[in-house]
Amino acid sequence: MRIVEQMLAQGNPEAILFAADHWDGGLLEGLLSPDPEFDAWLSIERTYITEIFVRSADVALAVAVRTGCEPDLHKLAEYLIRIEPTNEAAHSALIGWALDKGNASAALRRYEACREAFRRDLDSEPPLALRRLAEAAQNPQREALSRQASGRSLTCRRLPSVALIARPPVGPPEFTNGLAGFLFEELVGALGRSHSLALLLPTHPDERLDATYTLTMNMWVEERRLQASFRLSRNIDRTHLLSERMDNENLGIVAESLADLDRIVSHVEYAIATDHRQAGKELDDAYSIWLDADRLTESFRSHDLAGAVSMLHRAAALDPGFSRPIAALASIQLCQPMANPSSEVTSLSFSGALALAKNAVAIDPWDARNRGVLGWAYYRMGLYTQGEKEFRRAVELDPYDPAVLISASEGLACYGDGNAAVTYAERAFHLHPATPDFFHFFGLQAFAMAGAYERALDHGSALWSFGLAEPLAWNAFALTKSARHDEAHTSTIAFLKIVETRWEGACFSPVAAMQWLDQITLVSDRHRREEFLTCLAKLISEITGCPLQRLLPTPHNRHETQLLKIYI
Repeated sequence: MRIVEQMLAQGNPEAILFAADHWDGGLLEGLLSPDPEFDAWLSIERTYITEIFVRSADVALAVAVRTGCEPDLHKLAEYLIRIEPTNEAAHSALIGWALDKGNASAALRRYEACREAFRRDLDSEPPLALRRLAEAAQNPQREALSRQASGRSLTCRRLPSVALIARPPVGPPEFTNGLAGFLFEELVGALGRSHSLALLLPTHPDERLDATYTLTMNMWVEERRLQASFRLSRNIDRTHLLSERMDNENLGIVAESLADLDRIVSHVEYAIATDHRQAGKELDDAYSIWLDADRLTESFRSHDLAGAVSMLHRAAALDPGFSRPIAALASIQLCQPMANPSSEVTSLSFSGALALAKNAVAIDPWDARNRGVLGWAYYRMGLYTQGEKEFRRAVELDPYDPAVLISASEGLACYGDGNAAVTYAERAFHLHPATPDFFHFFGLQAFAMAGAYERALDHGSALWSFGLAEPLAWNAFALTKSARHDEAHTSTIAFLKIVETRWEGACFSPVAAMQWLDQITLVSDRHRREEFLTCLAKLISEITGCPLQRLLPTPHNRHETQLLKIYI
């Protein structure tokens, strides 16, 4: 079973097919049960494992459909139908494939098998989307004419298609026309970076696009106040899925507004991904709650993190198929030692975070941000090789997400790949229109670890109001390496003050601050790690006049330590 779980964790179609071939569909089959409580536990575990398989195979199937990989498509779809006979995605993939090949009779046979499964297991007819595929199979000539007229084949079904419609702007033409065009172009760019939807644009105002969803943009200017709204609807039944708004105090589009466009695209992707389960307000709320909690966590302040935890639990309960609240809970556990310096830090402190991160990846193996969180969880457990693989996998999955890039930049810098760290950090800052403070924290660390000290210091000015101690330590290190000793002392003093301010319980001392920094520093290369910590120990000793003795954990195995004495 462990091999199967490892294959599922990799997330790619080949690994999932390998897992399917080596899993017989049961857990402890044939075992004589010792008592009813064990029966109950075993039933829950079997259900849980089956759900993981279905989720992983669903995602892999979507990739096979999108990329046109016929062998994977058939194997994954047949496998899903075997363990979940009414799996809509699997039936849709097989029927759609037959239609794409022009084999209407095969498509109808597939649909009849699908209808029999729905009647037998659910006592209902297949969903509307599957019935429409059957109608297409029954009228192959009309479907062929439609495809010739539109110039598109049925392969456009491989990604949910979204038609972007811009309504004429409202307001003085000298203000609205240029702004509306610019906003539309930026939204096209944001949607174009999406890996989970196909964007369709009209060539003239009256063109009717054959898209599954329509995203309508309205923009108006009132008393030099720019406002815009975005409405996503499903074209089949005109169901309204979400509304988003931008509201700008000053006429014009500032960086924060452009950042909002990425948030809107993320919300659109979520609404489409959950459409097959429920298009109602409850799932919409799950996304909104997660987004609000995610913004709270950016401060890394204890009270904000505590408030975010309850919100994330609620979001996860509203939509168990939404993985990001679970990944966010793991992330909060991982960053607690930075927010609370006096808390005890051991590898066991992060075992819960690792389990949550793995669960998030099992739910959605193709979410790049989840992979980044899993990478940090591995690092905190001292498993650098596993973590490094997750960071690289995250960038492969979504090379255009600035949050993924900046996280991978710092992660790979910790691992010792300075070239990748610098490349990803530069790309993250280039892509993000309004970088938040924590980007500068990650960027500073990545550049400092890579030896690009002047580039690191370009991000130091944003750290003084951030309220975290660790980035100030890295800032002091970069200043020392740049021979700016007075500024390095200033940054070190600020580091000590923040650690002392956030210290709870036991008495604070410079030695305690150094021990805490020792525990939370994540650098795989032992010599680089010692160089950083020795530099900070020297700075603290110069400022406080206190010789320091510290215990350095060996980075590849935090259960074994060596004693290093530093006397200044």
